[in-house]
Amino acid sequence: LTINRNHMNTKILTVISAGIAMVALSSCSETWEPKASGEGTLNLKAMSLDVDNSMTVVSRALPVVDLAPFAVRIIPADGSATQEFTYGTMPDILPLSVGDYTVEVESHRIQDAEWERPYYSGSKNFTIEKGKILDLGVVTASFKSLRVSVALSAERHEKMRADREVTA
Repeated sequence: LTINRNHMNTKILTVISAGIAMVALSSCSETWEPKASGEGTLNLKAMSLDVDNSMTVVSRALPVVDLAPFAVRIIPADGSATQEFTYGTMPDILPLSVGDYTVEVESHRIQDAEWERPYYSGSKNFTIEKGKILDLGVVTASFKSLRVSVALSAERHEKMRADREVTA
């Protein structure tokens, strides 16, 4: 019995190649889509920040909110680097890679037991498309603090003891 080694090696390589091809073909998915590439542009000049101060109020007018120091963060959905700047210093135009993002705005970083600074925050999702300019529009930052106000009638105000200070 004579065995041709070249013929045997060829059969082994053919079987191994067929196995690799079967594994590769069986791992394909019909729902696979290549990641979009390229850049689009976010027009931040057209973004406006609206502060929603809505709450039940039994006192004087609400304070005017300075928007310039609000933190603005552009957060990519893919987990890549977040860009951050203040509302007063953000660029007019921001080139971004194609994909999904969230813009978050925040009046300030919350500190423990901070009583005197109202806290506002909000967010908006958006998608950057290749070669297109996106106007983000309005992002609303809502009042998120706990606010307590005590309103006294004029009669109660007059009856307060002298050792109590009440400002109206």
